[in-house]
Amino acid sequence: YKEYIELSESFNPPLQKRAGTIGNDVWIGSNVTIMRGVNVGHGAVIGAGALVTKDVKPYEIVGGVPSKTIKFRFSEEVIDRLLKSKWWDYSLPSLSGLDFASPEKALDEIENRKEKNLMSLANRDKYLYFNGRVKLIK
Repeated sequence: YKEYIELSESFNPPLQKRAGTIGNDVWIGSNVTIMRGVNVGHGAVIGAGALVTKDVKPYEIVGGVPSKTIKFRFSEEVIDRLLKSKWWDYSLPSLSGLDFASPEKALDEIENRKEKNLMSLANRDKYLYFNGRVKLIK
């Protein structure tokens, strides 16, 4: 019993990594494993079967085991504009009619609509998913 007490007093369990985050407009292929604590940036794409052990930058395309950068979806300038616009925070009616097949045109129109106060924020609830349980965050 004495050995147990001495052992338990000296035992320091390893610190667990915090849960990672997954941004908006992220595509995750089938059979992907994302390690605990890894953050996936907005607009990222993770190829099927990838093992993601490091953070994925916004609009980065990764794949493989372990995952590696394949390329970025857009130029640095377009990525900066997309991130600054935070288009995913706006309501669907505010985004109606935008041509996202041409990101530059869509961003020009978003900026135009913002200047004219034609954009309204979406009313979205946030949820925490942990150990198979879902909880509404207020």
